[in-house]
Amino acid sequence: MQGQPEIDNAPRQQLVLLNSVADGETHAISPLHRRDLVLLALLGLVAMIAVLYNFVIATPRYASEMSFVVRTLDRSHQRFSFLNVGSGGSGDDDSHAIVAYIESRDMLASINADQFVSRIFSAEGVDAFSAFPSWLAGAGEERFFKHVQDYINVRFDAGTGITSVSVQAFTASDAKRLAERLLAAAEAKVNQLNARAHDAMVSSAEAEYKAADADLGAQLAELAAVQRRTGVIEPGLEAGAAIGVSSDSASALSQINVELANTIRVAPRSPLIQQLQTRRAAILADLGRQLAARSGDKGSLAERIGPYMAVSVRLNVAEKRLLGASLALTNARNTASSNRIYIEWISRPGSPDIPAYPRKWFNLLAVVLVAAGLLWIVRSLSDLVMADD
Repeated sequence: MQGQPEIDNAPRQQLVLLNSVADGETHAISPLHRRDLVLLALLGLVAMIAVLYNFVIATPRYASEMSFVVRTLDRSHQRFSFLNVGSGGSGDDDSHAIVAYIESRDMLASINADQFVSRIFSAEGVDAFSAFPSWLAGAGEERFFKHVQDYINVRFDAGTGITSVSVQAFTASDAKRLAERLLAAAEAKVNQLNARAHDAMVSSAEAEYKAADADLGAQLAELAAVQRRTGVIEPGLEAGAAIGVSSDSASALSQINVELANTIRVAPRSPLIQQLQTRRAAILADLGRQLAARSGDKGSLAERIGPYMAVSVRLNVAEKRLLGASLALTNARNTASSNRIYIEWISRPGSPDIPAYPRKWFNLLAVVLVAAGLLWIVRSLSDLVMADD
């Protein structure tokens, strides 16, 4: 009877032992559970960092925006339309040039000539991620240029030809002033491009006009010298006068010949015959002198007219050259004027009321989603590794 309790206690002891083992397995943390806790802790840490930066550390940034199109005078009828009728902007190449200038070091040097931009980023209260110079952003002109580019956003829409510019700063007034400086720099660049295009198109035409004008002046001076040297003022008038004199003398000679012939026939012994013959000889001698004066070798009208006519031909060519150069210059100036580009502003820089950056809740949500996605990928890969083991 005394051994019966011992037999009954054996199963009970085994049951207690099994229960204690089961309880130990229940309280132990599995590797998978430990991994999930670590991943959740990492996600919480990333979220806390995002909250700390966006809501505590980051300095609010204000954005001043503007938009414009680049036009040319010869296509001014193709105005911007909200209906977007027709093709895009007429000055796409010029718009790309302005966009490239806005994103260039030359533009930064222009708007930062008085260190205005440098003072914006080195102002007191700007966080270490936005300030320059800083231990994160570094120092130097190259790093400063790249740093500023993060705060100037330029977008060109090829469909409408509209260029939109957003400029960020840490106060509303600085954002507006910075955008206005960028606007002025863009307009100055447009004027510079117009001046260069005008010089390229008009300078050659102006040079040709000046050369033609100088050539005409030289030919006029040569003509005056020839006139003084030869005494020929107007060859046509002098030749006409000489021919007229010769014609009168020939007519007088013809009359004397007729009168002499009649006198010889009627009164062969008349003393008038001798007088008529003398007058006839004088007229013949005068005709000879007139002919020699017109076409003789030395000092004749023909000899004196030769240099005059040579200069006159060159003068005529110079006049035509000057006329052509004048027309070409006028056409070049009209073309240069019609091809001038200008900025047509759709909206000018304004003063923002509230900071646009950082977009706190958006940034936080994006960081959490990205971090959660990456951690999920890590968890999935670890499951595959453990399954293979």
